[in-house]
Amino acid sequence: MTIHRPVFGRKNTTFGQRTAAIQPAPHAVANDAPAKRILPEELWDGPAGDTLREMGMHPDSPSNHRMTQADADARQREEIEWQRGFLAKVNAQMPSGTSVVAYAMLPWELWNGPYGHMLAVTCGLWPTQAWNTMLLAADQRSSFVLDLPEHPGGYPADLIPQLERLLGELREEMDAKMAKAKAAPGLTFDAIEAWDAARVAMIPNIMAMSHYVGQMCMGEQAFARHKAVFGATLGWPTAR
Repeated sequence: MTIHRPVFGRKNTTFGQRTAAIQPAPHAVANDAPAKRILPEELWDGPAGDTLREMGMHPDSPSNHRMTQADADARQREEIEWQRGFLAKVNAQMPSGTSVVAYAMLPWELWNGPYGHMLAVTCGLWPTQAWNTMLLAADQRSSFVLDLPEHPGGYPADLIPQLERLLGELREEMDAKMAKAKAAPGLTFDAIEAWDAARVAMIPNIMAMSHYVGQMCMGEQAFARHKAVFGATLGWPTAR
C-alpha cells in the first residue's frame, strides 16, 4: 500500500531531511489483518460466528475486507481534500498577506514503511488528519505577524528510525494477543476482543507521539503558541 504525499501545503526547503523515493508499504505485515478478510471465513462457522451475526456483522461485509490499494487511494483522496478545504477556511480568516500551511508531525514517510499498514488500516490513522497537523507560517511575513515558526520543509535525519522503533514497541501488546490467539486450538471471540482492545489502546499513544514530535521539532514554546492559536480549531482534546 502506497501513500502519495501531496505537493500542496509544504515547502521544499530542508531541515536535515533525507530525500527518499516513496516506496510501497509491505502488503503482508505480521499480525495486522489476515488475508482478504479481517475476520477469517472459518471463524464464522460456529458459536463465534453466531455471536458476530447477532451483532449485525457478516463475513462479506465491506467492513470485514482488508483495504486494497484502490481503497487506500480513495481514502487518501478524501483525507487530502478535507485538509485542503480546512486550510482554505483557516487562511480565509488570516490577516491580509498571511497564510499557514500544514505540517505533519509524524512524517508521511512512516506510512510508506513497515508500519504504514498498521497506521492506516489497523488504526485508521492518516498523516493529513487534524491530530497529526500543525498549522505553520507559509513565509517570513506570516511568521512575524502570527508569531509562529515557518514550515521547516523537513525533519531531522534520524527521526524516522527512532519513530519506527517506538511504533514497534507500541504494537508489542497487539502482536502478543495475536500470537496467543494463533497458538490456541481454535480462534475465539475472546481472543479477537483482546486483540482489538490492544489495537484501540495504541491509538492515543500514537497521537501523543505525534504531539511529542511536534514539540521536539518546533520547540516547546512554538508548540504551545500553536496550540493556543489553533488547537481548538483542530479539535485537539487538550486545547483550551
